[in-house]
Amino acid sequence: MSFLDRAILSAGPDPASVMSERWWSSNGGVYQSSTGITVTPDLAMQVSCCLLGGIIYGGTLSTLPLVLYRDLPPSAANPKGAKERAKDHYLWNVLRKRPNPWQTGQQWRELMTVFAVYWGRGMSEIRIIPQTGEIQLIPLHPDWIVSTEQVEGSMKLRFKVREPGRPERTLLQDEVFRLEGFAIHTFMPANILGLAREAIGMWIATQKFGALYFGQGANPSVWLEMPNALTPGAYDRLKEQSEARMGGLRNAHRLQIAPEGAKVKETSHNAKDAQLNESLDAQVHDWARIFHLPVDFFSPMASTATYASAEVRNQGAVDYSFRPFAVRWEGCLQRDLFPNEDDIYAEHLFDGLLRGNSLERANAQAVWVTNGILTRNEVRLTENRQPLPGLDEPLTPLNMERTTGEPSSPPASGPKRIAPPAPSKKRAARARLHRRAYLIAKQTAERVVRKEIASVLGKVEKRGETPWAARVLEFYGEFSGFVSESLQLEPAVAKAYCERHADKLLAEGVAVMEAWPTVAVNELVALAELAIEETIHG
Repeated sequence: MSFLDRAILSAGPDPASVMSERWWSSNGGVYQSSTGITVTPDLAMQVSCCLLGGIIYGGTLSTLPLVLYRDLPPSAANPKGAKERAKDHYLWNVLRKRPNPWQTGQQWRELMTVFAVYWGRGMSEIRIIPQTGEIQLIPLHPDWIVSTEQVEGSMKLRFKVREPGRPERTLLQDEVFRLEGFAIHTFMPANILGLAREAIGMWIATQKFGALYFGQGANPSVWLEMPNALTPGAYDRLKEQSEARMGGLRNAHRLQIAPEGAKVKETSHNAKDAQLNESLDAQVHDWARIFHLPVDFFSPMASTATYASAEVRNQGAVDYSFRPFAVRWEGCLQRDLFPNEDDIYAEHLFDGLLRGNSLERANAQAVWVTNGILTRNEVRLTENRQPLPGLDEPLTPLNMERTTGEPSSPPASGPKRIAPPAPSKKRAARARLHRRAYLIAKQTAERVVRKEIASVLGKVEKRGETPWAARVLEFYGEFSGFVSESLQLEPAVAKAYCERHADKLLAEGVAVMEAWPTVAVNELVALAELAIEETIHG
């Protein structure tokens, strides 16, 4: 076990189980701290700095514009290619407006970010509504993920989910979206609630000390020394009277008179000696380090920064904290939601965080406009102003050529080039619709085939008393309904597909499945396209 593992992992469990990556997601989110306080997610949210860190990350990243772009092929005007906003992509509205029936795009992204910050991973189940082809992203609470493991032979992950009120189920890697935070192990992200359990326990212990101090008296734990021994009844009456006179906030700073002959002796530290304020202030700095954010974000009183240095720190938070998390978001979206679309990618726009004050922004925009980097209308749009006629062409300095990409004068000789006719809007819309239907059918087919392969392998591993052929036929008899519902195929078509695969499996063995991720997917996509064409022209 490395020094890092000894430092960050609990000493309670067996070292072998601690080193197992499954342990990080199977302890139920409960951690024991050295203060004796058991740290849970609900208790951690009572720590103001811990709560604020999640609010800062979740609120900041979820309110940044998330844009899907499509790479354009090189052209004469743009030899290196360009990009456009992919507003016709089927995930545009899902990510920006409505990922599921009850959340907005901002709420869903904030929840996934908060899950990733605290638990190390935010997950959502990818569901496709068969009737409409609509994609929904259903959040899965981290406490519902009871185990994570790699599928033998494929190196992909599968997750056992135990959702309240539902039986335990297994989701394959391609059936979930995962936003993962900082990772220490191979495929298990680090859980900040576990790593920061000592800081959480220390903060709660400090707060409890202060609450008990003010709740039980201004001078806690005092002794009353009596000259003579007290009977049990007299002792009880004296204790009750003393607590009523000296205990609680309402008796603080009041004149107190001890019983006749009694001497008061203090035996513990008071609040000033305990340095409550200094202790909490030091813990604020600790939480700033845990979340990798400037201390000004957590407590302006704990910082000695000037306005200029605070601005530099805020810029550093954008560069070294928010932007890495945004890039992590973009990579996870590419991996889980559109893995086979190389020309589509997501990007967060940080312009809102980097705008600066009005004077600095105006000076920067003046440089961009005069050098032809931005048009005047583009600047007006960034300032929430309506565009004006005649301001869409970039300006060009006098000592430079025009930047429109067109020659300043017609060629001296040669035949005149005739531009090909532009495609009609109806034809272009039909092409986009066909492409969208193809992509939805392909992604659905890939998930169906992955489930088919995983289920067949499970039948192989089971090795029960039932013969192999009977198990295969029984599975495909039930699986045809799933194929029909997922791709909206006629039951007879889905049944024929399953019968062909059952015959091949029984004739050639499991080795025939090696080609199915490509061959079977193409077969299902062709069947789905044929069904769509029959519906349109039927």
